[in-house]
Parts: sequence; structure tokens; C-alpha cells
Amino acid sequence: MIADTIAGPGRSVLEVGIGANRNALLYPPSTRLVGLDATEPDARAVARAAGLADFSFVRGRAEALPFADATFDAVVTTLVLCSVDDPGAAAREIARVLKPGGRYGFVEHVAAPEGTWLDRQQRLLDPLQQRVAHNCHLHRDIDDMLLASAGPGRPFREVLRCARYVDEDMWPISQQVSGVLVR
Repeated sequence: MIADTIAGPGRSVLEVGIGANRNALLYPPSTRLVGLDATEPDARAVARAAGLADFSFVRGRAEALPFADATFDAVVTTLVLCSVDDPGAAAREIARVLKPGGRYGFVEHVAAPEGTWLDRQQRLLDPLQQRVAHNCHLHRDIDDMLLASAGPGRPFREVLRCARYVDEDMWPISQQVSGVLVR
């Protein structure tokens, strides 16, 4: 879904939290892709193997993106906002670096519905998960935060799509959300 909505021929795309560049094959070869991560991963070789000739890596944090306003046509995050210190600040920064009309595509894991078995498991395991998985919070309402960031006077002007779903193979982060916001 993200590749179809976000990536287009010759577009400038920032992937925040690029890690090992697992999404490289989803981008058209003409994409100008910038990968940002807090530590430099081995993402260049994956980009070359995927045919992305225009790839660069920048070390940085989602809450303080080192780019000028209105730099990118699109921004992508996949399973990133769970581990940043301030997801709201990250969302504002993503909106800031998007060009007007630019799109932010995301796939994130979110807090399970209150009172469910998964909700109880997430709450129990959350402190341990933060310690062993690079500050990953199992029980954040990321989708609510992102939806609240769209509308008049907010960082994003509209929500193109936002849908929760369950991926049982991803326990305990099986409650997920994907969507697209427009600046």
C-alpha cells in the first residue's frame, strides 16, 4: 500500500528509521531516496541491489530532522514511532519537511483495544520491551495521535486513509495501523 501511494517515478522520498532498508524493493528505481536512522545501518548495499541509484543516508533523529522545510515529496515510516522519544514531535517534523501536498505513509504497531488479552500482554511486557528493543513501546496510541495531527490548523491537512488490522505473526505487536496523511 505505501509503495503505491507514496513512491512515484522521480519522487524525493525520506524514509525515517530506514534500518536495513527492507522497503528498498518497494520504490521505483528512479526514486531519490534518503534514509535516516539514529545509527548508520548497512542500507547502501540493499539500495544498490534494489536498483536505487539515487540513495543517500543521513544519521539523525525523527524528532529533529536535519532537513530544510518542504524538502520531500513523501515520507515513510515503518515500525518507527514506537521507539522515538516523542512521537508527536516526530509527526510535526515529518510534516515540516514535506512539500505542500506531500504524503506521509506509515505502517506502525499500536496499542491493542483496551481490555483485550493482547492489551494486557502489551502492558505487562512494555517495560521489558523498551529495554531490550531499542525503546520500543508496545502500547502507544500512535494512530490516535496521527489522526489528531490532521485537519485545519494542524500539521497535516487531511487523512487519505488510516486502517487498523491484526497481523497474528507479529505478536506482541500484532495490532497495527497503516495509512497516508497529506500535508
